[in-house]
Amino acid sequence: MTGRFCSPVTGRSRLAATTIGFMANNLLPARVGEFARAYAFSKMEKATLAGSFGSLVVERLFDALGIVALLLITLGMPDVPDATNLGGHDVSGVAHMLAILIGIALAAGIALVFMPERT
Repeated sequence: MTGRFCSPVTGRSRLAATTIGFMANNLLPARVGEFARAYAFSKMEKATLAGSFGSLVVERLFDALGIVALLLITLGMPDVPDATNLGGHDVSGVAHMLAILIGIALAAGIALVFMPERT
C-alpha cells in the first residue's frame, strides 16, 4: 500500500525490528527496547528516526485508549460492585478523566496529520 502517508515496507524489516525490540526489552531496563525497535526500523527502511519514534507515541496512545475503554466497559457492567470510593479515589471519575485526556491527545495527533502547517 502506497500513498501520502504510506511507503512500501517489507515484512522482513518489520519482523526484524520487532524482534530486536523484544530482545532489548528482555535484556535492558526501562523498556529501552521500544526505542531500539524504532531505531532499528529507521536503519533498515527509508523511514526517518522521528517518524519511527512518532509511531511509538501513536501506538502507546491507542494502547491507553483501549485500556481505558475496557475499564469504562467493565465499570458499566451491572455485576461490578460499586467502585466509587476505592482506596479513597473515585475510580469511575478517574477513568472518565483519562478517557477525556486521551481523546484530546488523539484529536491533537489527528490534527497534526491532516493539518501540519496549522498545528
